[in-house]
Amino acid sequence: MAFAGRTMVERCFSLQALCERHENFYSRIIEAAGGKRNLLRLTLSKIRPEMSSPIVSVVMSVLNGERFLREAVESILDQSLREFEFIIINDGSTDFSGSILDSYQHKDPRLRVVHQENMGLVESLNRGCGLARGKYIARMDADDIAIQDRLRWQADFMETHPEVGVVGGAVEVIDTTGRSLPYRASKLLDIHTC
Repeated sequence: MAFAGRTMVERCFSLQALCERHENFYSRIIEAAGGKRNLLRLTLSKIRPEMSSPIVSVVMSVLNGERFLREAVESILDQSLREFEFIIINDGSTDFSGSILDSYQHKDPRLRVVHQENMGLVESLNRGCGLARGKYIARMDADDIAIQDRLRWQADFMETHPEVGVVGGAVEVIDTTGRSLPYRASKLLDIHTC
């Protein structure tokens, strides 16, 4: 089953709720923002102000994801917003994920692949975020498909709403053939409509 990141309605999430669920991943963001756990503007300029940067850094971790990996990578490379970098951490895959990623990296200079021994999702994402140079970080999973305007819509929303710290979108759950499946939203996150 793959999750399609099809953005329909923009939402802003309480950073505190995200931090409680993914404390390790978001701790660098909180630290860079001076420890505030309220809605923050996520910019990497506070972490690495000396670097020139693309608008968005897309960060993905892959562990044995060859089945849906091509679709996931192509959905980012085909974005209408072209000013991004795509950082993919190959977290010790034993399938053909590494070869697939290397072939894309040779074709597109926006893509950066880092191969490592398996360290787990959180460590891999932290490493990817540490390499990011973008003004914003967008998360992508190896079994997601992003609609073509996802990055443009989300970056435009962040640029016009500086009071918002995190932006997400609605999802459509699909099966391996791309057919929509019923999906119940999780109540793990404190979601507020902007």
